[in-house]
Amino acid sequence: MKTFPKEVLSVSAIELSRRLHSREITAVELLQTTLDRIDDVNPKLRAIVALRKDRENLLQEALDADFDLDYAAANTDHRKQVGWLRGIPLAIKDLFMAKGIPTTLGGCPLFGEQTEQGEDEGSYKFGNWRFENEVEDEPYVGRLRDAGAIIIGKTNAPELGMGCHSYNTIHGTTLNPYNLSVTAGGSSGGAAAAI
Repeated sequence: MKTFPKEVLSVSAIELSRRLHSREITAVELLQTTLDRIDDVNPKLRAIVALRKDRENLLQEALDADFDLDYAAANTDHRKQVGWLRGIPLAIKDLFMAKGIPTTLGGCPLFGEQTEQGEDEGSYKFGNWRFENEVEDEPYVGRLRDAGAIIIGKTNAPELGMGCHSYNTIHGTTLNPYNLSVTAGGSSGGAAAAI
């Protein structure tokens, strides 16, 4: 699978959509490039706090997006039926529910349970805390999916979203990608650092 230089991750969502719709890049290539970049920088930044582990399903979502985009590129009458976010990977702030991904409300221990057990099916484990996967999407997350976005995970936030820095006791502090000696701010510091 071909990946692209990180430059492709520095363009606007509108430009990514244009490149996907014109087939300059595939959704699979964009997804793999995004996941590679997260693997490379996230251990230092702590911007993404829950990344979907079902990589086969993520890949299938990207393949489905490519099928739709290929069909739309070949059939002008189908172009308007493909959402502009089709094939673009997105992470949701950890204050909102997204199906298949746990919501910790900014790492708030009140919404998890402390455990020494291994990870159970249907839950994610952060340190000694376990959080259940969500069973449905928040309405706005559903709208992003309907527009074609591929939801890949959650971004860090302060506990219950109340704070000027994206720090919490479970996920730690999100750092500024341009200066690792300062935070990324908040309450959307995880989202800001992920961009």
